[in-house]
Amino acid sequence: SAYIDRYCTDGVLEYVIATHADQDHIAGFAGSSSSPSIFERYECEVIIDFPRTDKTSQTYQKYVENRDAEVEAGAKHYTALQCCNNEDGAQRVFEVSDGIEMEILYNYYYENSSPDENNYSVCLMFNQGDKHFLFTGDLEEEGEKYLVENNDLPEVELFKAGHHGSKTSSTDALLSVIKPKIVCVCCCAGTDEYTDTPANQFPTQDMIDRVAAYTDRVYVTS
Repeated sequence: SAYIDRYCTDGVLEYVIATHADQDHIAGFAGSSSSPSIFERYECEVIIDFPRTDKTSQTYQKYVENRDAEVEAGAKHYTALQCCNNEDGAQRVFEVSDGIEMEILYNYYYENSSPDENNYSVCLMFNQGDKHFLFTGDLEEEGEKYLVENNDLPEVELFKAGHHGSKTSSTDALLSVIKPKIVCVCCCAGTDEYTDTPANQFPTQDMIDRVAAYTDRVYVTS
């Protein structure tokens, strides 16, 4: 929360997005005995999350419990599918600041099951005039293919590389349409925490090679 506090000085998060139910994406909302939930640390006004999951983990159950408590305390909660359909008070496009929009993109897997939890990810486009910034969570190859088919995607200023720079995301089907000027990879660079296979460690060489056709401006967290 020290990082968030550098930018959030009033204790209020206007919009909170939980992309999908994998632990590394919701643990901060689930909280633990040593680290309170984001929902406890901040007043969250609008919570947008994944319409589907196959998870039954304790982390997921704690996430739902804390989310629902925040809703009881006054937060609004929408799934990404409700947003896409402009249903129940949800909006497809939110004006988050003067001239800056947050658009909830349609993902085929909001309504269809996938053997890969990553494909349930909430996908967002931030728009500032003719500049666009794309965030796809951990969406994988199949999900990216459908994202292109179901949305009129523009060329983007910035793309947050899919699934931490995995070799199964940031595929040519997506990159050839969005042609990113900047790619940011959010990962623990080079760590073997998730796999001992160097070719699968984030960010993967496969992803870098595909992105290289569009930009040499690739930024990686370390």
